[in-house]
Amino acid sequence: MGEVRLCHDTRIGRDVALKVIRDERATTPQARTRFFKEARVQGQLEHPAVVPVYDLGATEGGRPYFTMKRVGGRTLADIIRVDDDEAYSRRRLLSAFSQLCLAVDYAHERGIVHRDLKPSNIMFGDFGEVYVLDWGLAKTVDDEERNEAEDAVSLDGIDGSADTIEGEVLGTPGYMAPEQLDGVHGNVGPHTDIYALGAILFELLTSEPLHPRKTPQQAIGSTIGGADARTHARYPDREVPPELEEICVRATQYDGADRFKSVRALQQAVERFLDGDRDAQLRRELAQSYVDQAMQGFDTLEHDDADPAARRNVMNMITRALAFDPEHAEARGALMHLLTRPPSDVPEEVREQLETGRAQSERKAARGGVSAYLAWLPFAGVTLIMGVRSWGLLIAMLVLIAAGIVVSYVGSRAKKTQRWATGSLVISTITLVILSRLLGPLVLIPGLAGANALAFTQHATGRRRIGYVAIAAMAVVVPLLLETTGVWSPSYTFTEAGMLVVPHLASLPIAATLLLLALASVTTIVLPALLMREARDSVEESQEQLAVQAWQLRQLVPDRGVEMQPVVATSSAA
Repeated sequence: MGEVRLCHDTRIGRDVALKVIRDERATTPQARTRFFKEARVQGQLEHPAVVPVYDLGATEGGRPYFTMKRVGGRTLADIIRVDDDEAYSRRRLLSAFSQLCLAVDYAHERGIVHRDLKPSNIMFGDFGEVYVLDWGLAKTVDDEERNEAEDAVSLDGIDGSADTIEGEVLGTPGYMAPEQLDGVHGNVGPHTDIYALGAILFELLTSEPLHPRKTPQQAIGSTIGGADARTHARYPDREVPPELEEICVRATQYDGADRFKSVRALQQAVERFLDGDRDAQLRRELAQSYVDQAMQGFDTLEHDDADPAARRNVMNMITRALAFDPEHAEARGALMHLLTRPPSDVPEEVREQLETGRAQSERKAARGGVSAYLAWLPFAGVTLIMGVRSWGLLIAMLVLIAAGIVVSYVGSRAKKTQRWATGSLVISTITLVILSRLLGPLVLIPGLAGANALAFTQHATGRRRIGYVAIAAMAVVVPLLLETTGVWSPSYTFTEAGMLVVPHLASLPIAATLLLLALASVTTIVLPALLMREARDSVEESQEQLAVQAWQLRQLVPDRGVEMQPVVATSSAA
């Protein structure tokens, strides 16, 4: 239609842009009419995104011209071609796109449809301005239906050509809506610009055109076939958010009635995404600030990893960071780093918790002790069958069994179980000492004393465990000392034929004695096995819980080796 020249306004002292109709079109009435129409439309749109028109006139040779503000910057087409993420981030481009939509909506409110929106007609100023250029193909509400054969199809951006051709369709292939291709200008309206904006948004997000642009025919054919604006399907590497993809898809529907109802509705959809994106950016910044504080806390832990306050502070900062940004790789790595490296010293709170757990185990063992003492009664019954030689020892053993039952029962309900457990062990050891008067301290008693020691030491730790073993050993040591010192008569005599057992508690008839030996032998086999099974089950349960917890921790950082590396490096540097 025309050419644009840089001119200087000598009266005001400013540079202006002057657009003048080309010589070959200056004598064509239709071209002159459209040229003047462009000047009037652009001049009537008093909007910051529309370049203002200063003057309208004709040269000495009669060629129409109009002057307008000189604007500088880069077109969106250039920006997309360069793909400079640092200078023009996606967020900045979307904000500019939102301003573009408001300008187009302003034109629609005044009954003007642009009809040739495309990246090369969008300019970004040097100071954040956004301009909508080239209103030469604009349609107004008062346009009458007529044959517009003189109107042009712009090929700007097709094969690098900026030429025009004459035809009955208006716009640029690749950005034209399907209704622009049928040549019926009554079908064109605001929904037509909405389609072009959807095509521009698609290209802004993917750096690729919505329709192929090698030839005009290819772009037109693709438009007639229907737009595929699914960014994730066509360009998955661009990682376009689904909200923006939905905007592209809806704006480029084949039927204009299926598109956004207005450009303002499209703009609001983009703004809703930007509001969420801004909120996400703020959350990421807050998460990073907490991670930075956590890294400072790691410096303290390097000097004293058992400081509960420092560890609690680091954990607090990390959890706050993850609350703001659950996908923050550094925070997740720091959390894994912290959880998989326990302090060298057990914290006091943990000690108290472990002590509580041990007390619960001892109370459970005390309840089992009641049953264990009741199991002594068959030994007393067999002793009666064998023939009692010392009723005093038998009665003392029965009294001790009853005392053991009472102590075990009370211990199963006490808050502090240590002294009750110790008392129960002492009673059982004394009972074994008395039972040693039946077959001596070296027959049956060592096995029963060993089972006794195993039962009590599996719930004790440290010095208590050593003390319990020592007490259990007294079941053998005390009778031997009493016999060797002469306090008790010996249980064994030795001849050339062998060792003779001298019973003091009861006689040794063959049947009853074999029954007692069998009962005691089975007890020394079964009881340790049951105790070890309980201990093994407890260990396996603990291992299973630890394995599940470790698995849960691994879910925090799927690629632990990569994401923990910055944390380890930071700690090492400290």
